[in-house]
Amino acid sequence: MIRKWVDKVNAIINYKAGIQIRKWKDHGISVDPNNAVWFFGCSHVFGTGLEHYETAPYQLSELLKHTVINYGRPGIGPMTIKTQIEELLKDYTPKAIVVAWPSFDRWQSGSVMWTPPCLTGVEMHNDNFGCKKLWPKQWHQYKELVMTGKLRQTNLKAVQDTHMLVNGIPYVEFSYTEQEFTTPVYPFKDLATDNMHPGPVTQQIIAEWVRNRLHEI
Repeated sequence: MIRKWVDKVNAIINYKAGIQIRKWKDHGISVDPNNAVWFFGCSHVFGTGLEHYETAPYQLSELLKHTVINYGRPGIGPMTIKTQIEELLKDYTPKAIVVAWPSFDRWQSGSVMWTPPCLTGVEMHNDNFGCKKLWPKQWHQYKELVMTGKLRQTNLKAVQDTHMLVNGIPYVEFSYTEQEFTTPVYPFKDLATDNMHPGPVTQQIIAEWVRNRLHEI
């Protein structure tokens, strides 16, 4: 039992440390969310397999000559993005919000994220920290959502709730892969070093597309 809790703590620290290091590389020790452009998404936005300056949020900041905060998180889905936006809006006012919606097959509960391939035992970057063993209760919740077909419905509700949250704020949404949304460049023009995530050329095209949409608002 003690070992399981130690593994949980180490897993969460390592996950959050990687996010914080990326933020420091982008903005230095601190950044003010007020009057910045907020850019949300999963590992595609975070920039897995890329240098920090190759991500779409960083390249968008260069195009706009304005602060763009990369709120991308590896493995997350629509529910977490909705929560991120909801919490930030309690204290800050952005210049604009950009959301790259992840797969509707993802589910989160606290620090846990899964996708359906995890049900078959496939190891994926979304199966954070070997969490099927560390968080068995949440794992069973996830399986029930998938088997009852309620997962996509739950994530769609998170998107709809987000639309209400951002009402009155300049807002652009798209997806790297999901056909429910505009996909500015798919298939990807190039790949990151892990040969799975979008590469710097693809990210540049995304940044230019978002810049153009913001200028239209």
